[in-house]
Amino acid sequence: MVSSLIKKIGNTLSLNKGTKISGQTVLITGGTSGMGLIMAKECAKRGASAIIIWDIARLDETVATLEGLGVKAGGYKVNVADVENVNAQAEQTLKDFGKVDILIQCAGVVSGKSLLELTDEQIDRSLDINLRGVFSVTRAFLGQMKSRNHGHIAVISSAAGTVGPANMTDYCATKWGVRGMLESLRNELAKEHSAVQILTIYPFYVNTGMFEGAKTKVPLLFPILDQYKVSMKILDAIEAGQPELFIPKLVQYATSLVRVLPTHWYDIVSTWLGINASMDDFVGRQSQKK
Repeated sequence: MVSSLIKKIGNTLSLNKGTKISGQTVLITGGTSGMGLIMAKECAKRGASAIIIWDIARLDETVATLEGLGVKAGGYKVNVADVENVNAQAEQTLKDFGKVDILIQCAGVVSGKSLLELTDEQIDRSLDINLRGVFSVTRAFLGQMKSRNHGHIAVISSAAGTVGPANMTDYCATKWGVRGMLESLRNELAKEHSAVQILTIYPFYVNTGMFEGAKTKVPLLFPILDQYKVSMKILDAIEAGQPELFIPKLVQYATSLVRVLPTHWYDIVSTWLGINASMDDFVGRQSQKK
């Protein structure tokens, strides 16, 4: 009851009123598969005026699918780890479409190895795609959003951006980094009285294939999430103006627990819940192993 009251007060005081997808130009990174593709299709159904896909493959197929849903669409081959490529394609995108109202960032990789098993190349890849890529893509479109005083940036961090499970050192470092970056940016925009909004998303493992083999010891508390349901929650959160989205909600409470419990007690609880064994049977997408 108390938390509900606080939430209502916060929503009343917040400048964030949400961005309805209808009539907006939406850009999605990693939009040719998984949740990116699901959200692209749903944005078309919700009346987006245009949908722009940034990815490295299956662009023509995805654009054709979206156009078949009756929405203007465009696809651009972009490696988010390459800042020069990002800036060049952002310039071309804005030239072709004029603006980007909603920016949804889904691109990401995971290695699923212990610190000593990781190669330098895998560490660099995680940092370049999961963290530096978010910096580059956000910077590429933030300026035109601020100049119009309109825009919404949504980025998928992870539940691993709130806790540190074993065998995820590189991944956690990037997702904690994304969390800090977006929290700082959100406050930066608020300080400037900008209407540009930020949404940071913290899902548990999602059944996209990216975390194939990851497991949960307590599925009633921390279930493997359905990618369609998560995608709908993200779009709903954009329209509602939520600054953060934890899926399941228990992730948010677990984050609070981290800050309250002594470290050794938190480690015991996380081990008991199976969090530190969740990546023991990780397989992932084979393309991520290369």
